[in-house]
Amino acid sequence: MEPITVAGAFATIVGLLAAYNAEGRAATGDDLQDFQVWLASNNHNEVIGLLEQNAAATSGIRALLNQDREVLFGKLDSIDQMLAHVASRVDGFGEIAEALRPGAEISVQALSVVSQIFDNNSSGFIYSESMSGKRILPLDGDHGKIQIMEPQFIEDDLATLYEYGLLRLDYNGQGDAVYRVTRAAARFISTARG
Repeated sequence: MEPITVAGAFATIVGLLAAYNAEGRAATGDDLQDFQVWLASNNHNEVIGLLEQNAAATSGIRALLNQDREVLFGKLDSIDQMLAHVASRVDGFGEIAEALRPGAEISVQALSVVSQIFDNNSSGFIYSESMSGKRILPLDGDHGKIQIMEPQFIEDDLATLYEYGLLRLDYNGQGDAVYRVTRAAARFISTARG
């Protein structure tokens, strides 16, 4: 097995917590030490070594294992759903995401909005509605109007982007939504574009 990379460590540990919890072990009041014994018995010594070197990760796992089993399952399901949404737009992973989580995707429009903001070299945009329709106007950068392909779904798309940490939300003095792109959005767009 190749060494766990920083990028893969989180996904590996979340997956192992899900497997451990699925066996019902976390429901019996077992703690971190039992989890580490389970890891060893399942040949995940590299993960044990990683946890021994990272006190914050160890503390976080201990806190998760002390939660109610159903609460932990809910959190793991939420992570799985978010990962499927983001992976749906990454070449090669979209098919897997759709197969395992049908309907879990970041829409073409949502991806387009974030892409257009980056292409305009803007740090964010104002979303407003008026008699003339829905508008997305860049805050800075090259300016110009951002195209909205499906106006009836734009609020849903913006909410999804916000929920997954790709946008931050604030409001201006007129009550219009002001969205700012995040570093996570930059990484997502870079990955989605290949």
